[in-house]
Amino acid sequence: MSYKERKEIISSLECVDKVVKSIDKDHTVCSTIKSLLKSNEIHIFANGGDRRNINQIPEYEICKKNNIKMVFDVGGGKIQSSSSLTKPFKNYLESRPWGYFENLYSSKNYLLKKLVVHSGEKISLQYHNNRKENWLIVEGTAKIEIGKKTIKAKVGSSFEINKRESHRIENTGKKDLVVIELQSGKKLAEEDIVRIKDAYGRI
Repeated sequence: MSYKERKEIISSLECVDKVVKSIDKDHTVCSTIKSLLKSNEIHIFANGGDRRNINQIPEYEICKKNNIKMVFDVGGGKIQSSSSLTKPFKNYLESRPWGYFENLYSSKNYLLKKLVVHSGEKISLQYHNNRKENWLIVEGTAKIEIGKKTIKAKVGSSFEINKRESHRIENTGKKDLVVIELQSGKKLAEEDIVRIKDAYGRI
């Protein structure tokens, strides 16, 4: 939310006399507190929600040094936090030399992922000891290696890779290749990758 929008909402509260824009460049308001001290405009520093531990409050030292009272539980207990509200909509994303992968959904014995392989790139030739995988090509074209087989793939192509079966995906098109991957097994972890060949020196 922009400062202008925040100011408009906060200023509309009957208990608010003045809204001051923070001058800090980090996630604290230490510099802003120092600025307000010069004009004697701050006497209380309020903390809402779950901010209770002084070791987690970077403004504590400046408040203590200048006799600024610190109060807690302003606004009552936190019913919902922005973190908990947005958590169901955030997926873990990790970059790789060939592109990136995104975890879409996970449960005890399976994990649904999206692999995005950039044009001309390929994942390592690898196998897994603890899981099997199913691939579905949803965008682009590819060369798929499974065991001793090499297969040309396009949108709609699907493949099954068993435990300890070598496999690799290569993007043969000019646009990103997008693959939906379903992992299943009792142990699902990135550490369960045994690389046989790799174009990026990760063996």
